[in-house]
Amino acid sequence: MDREKVYFVGKRYTLQNVMVTPKPVQKPHPPIWVAALGDEAMKRAGRLATPLLADSFQLPERLKRRVALYRETAESRGRAHKVVVFREGFVAPTREEAIRRYEAGLLSTHRYYWRHGSYYPESRRRRTSTWRGSRWSASSSARPTTASSGSRPGTARSAPTTS
Repeated sequence: MDREKVYFVGKRYTLQNVMVTPKPVQKPHPPIWVAALGDEAMKRAGRLATPLLADSFQLPERLKRRVALYRETAESRGRAHKVVVFREGFVAPTREEAIRRYEAGLLSTHRYYWRHGSYYPESRRRRTSTWRGSRWSASSSARPTTASSGSRPGTARSAPTTS
């Protein structure tokens, strides 16, 4: 990052004559954090000894197991490990205004993660995604189930279909 211009040619992206401003204060570069969702991504973050920005949408049991996988991988290579679990929030003068302003975006985000399997263990749901012109289309080999807000514990209903 000491150079004035950035040049990069990769498999998917090419950067030519790009300036990075403002210049980072940290030397040789700012800390690099890796966001990871799956087992392989957790292991990669551990191998690289990069701090982990853990997904806030996973079920606690799965997140705990995956963070342990990250830590075990880092420790097996004698590397330090650091984890941050992010959470969302929205501040407004009133609760009602916060809901009005934030609800649509929040629901859209959670629908995206639902479609891509973040809420359920892999054994209950296998998903594939296909680019369909202007959006991703997800298909599933099995429908997940979830307890409805008014149901008794242990009962379930089909998950909502989203588009």
